Amino acid sequence: MAFNPELGSSSPEVLLDNAERLDKLLNGDAATVPDRAGEPLDSWRRQQKKVDDTLVNFQENGGAMGFSSLQELLAFTPDKAHVLAVDTSTGEQYLWNGTEWVPSEYQVNKQIKSLNEI
Repeated sequence: MAFNPELGSSSPEVLLDNAERLDKLLNGDAATVPDRAGEPLDSWRRQQKKVDDTLVNFQENGGAMGFSSLQELLAFTPDKAHVLAVDTSTGEQYLWNGTEWVPSEYQVNKQIKSLNEI
């Protein structure tokens, strides 16, 4: 769809329209807000709901979570036991036992390192 005025416009009306849209996206109750072309944009609340639903689904159905550091991993507290997490900076795996993160007995990064040393 063609924009009127075109994308990149410095029109005060477009700026005001964008500010109002941003306010609705961040603070409104609607799940979506249409952009200038009429396409739906997910609101902040909807994005948060999607993340929450994904975490619940993950915890109910299993999977692995990646964290950029051990500190970030240790700061996360799952609601249920048997959650696998990986410190992506080292490749070390941890399992949430319901009360604390414990190193996994099988560390694939050690296996890979051993193979690379052959």
